[in-house]
Amino acid sequence: MNISQLNGRIDDLESVMGGVPSDSVPFSIGGQSLSGGGDMDYSDFAFGFSVSGNQVTITVGEVRHGTRVPITATTFGSLPITINTDQTWIYCTYVFGGTSAQVVSSVIEPVTTSTALNYPLHLWGVSDGVVSVARILHLGDIIIPGVFP
Repeated sequence: MNISQLNGRIDDLESVMGGVPSDSVPFSIGGQSLSGGGDMDYSDFAFGFSVSGNQVTITVGEVRHGTRVPITATTFGSLPITINTDQTWIYCTYVFGGTSAQVVSSVIEPVTTSTALNYPLHLWGVSDGVVSVARILHLGDIIIPGVFP
């Protein structure tokens, strides 16, 4: 389930409860106990995150390319990513058919090429020195069907 589907389920719960805010209604998806509202721990998900100051730590995730062995994506040196600039992208880069994948950041929106997947995970904002996630584009392992290179 991706985040937009999760938000849709939260909206469904609110309508079923007759407008009762979903943050007061606990529910479970795939055995994960959740509640609505802003208290979700995104570090529970592959390619999720936690934030401390301007440091973003990415939860380990895997790139699953067809029948190949899954590859664990890591950040450089397994260190948190420092966010100093508004509109910073965090994305996973993987050379098709390769044996490694890395989570990196850039102020330029990632674009996939004919040789490499540059898969956007999150877009980060900085306002008055405070770092926050502006958009979550992907949570969970990255799956590439086997028909791709």
